Amino acid sequence: MRRRAIAASLLILGVSAPVMAAPTTAELMAAPHQFVDSIDKGKFDVAAAALTADVTIVDEFPPHAWSGPDAFKHWGADFDATSKAAHMTNDHVRLGDPLVAEAEGDVAYVVAAASETYKQDGKAMAETARVAFALRREGGVWKIAAFAWAGREPHLKGAGAAKKPMP
Repeated sequence: MRRRAIAASLLILGVSAPVMAAPTTAELMAAPHQFVDSIDKGKFDVAAAALTADVTIVDEFPPHAWSGPDAFKHWGADFDATSKAAHMTNDHVRLGDPLVAEAEGDVAYVVAAASETYKQDGKAMAETARVAFALRREGGVWKIAAFAWAGREPHLKGAGAAKKPMP
């Protein structure tokens, strides 16, 4: 009975537990940008720091799915092998503005437009995509718990004007 009286008094006085403000879009995009930008610069340790230890990755090259503590390492090795076999060099990925960015508690979901450019057999190529990120806040920091790349058919860079933009 005494606990109810204390609880009721606190409610009447407007005393409550602190409410954490919803994260901004910039806060939610920090880990995806850290990951993509760091890979682009060859800073793989910085990219790995943006991931949870149990990350899951889905991408368009075999074996298409990686998960667990070594997922990033295996994904990177498979990307390198695929790139070499396809004679791809100078790969660069850029994230666009998020199309979706929402959070609830310590989990969030972000979808961003992306573009990838590279050379294949010396020819400039381009691909547009969407990247979905599942984020988890760990120790107050948003990290990527999973991401999936969904790209369109690559085309000669500059020849994309004839293609419809990705909806």
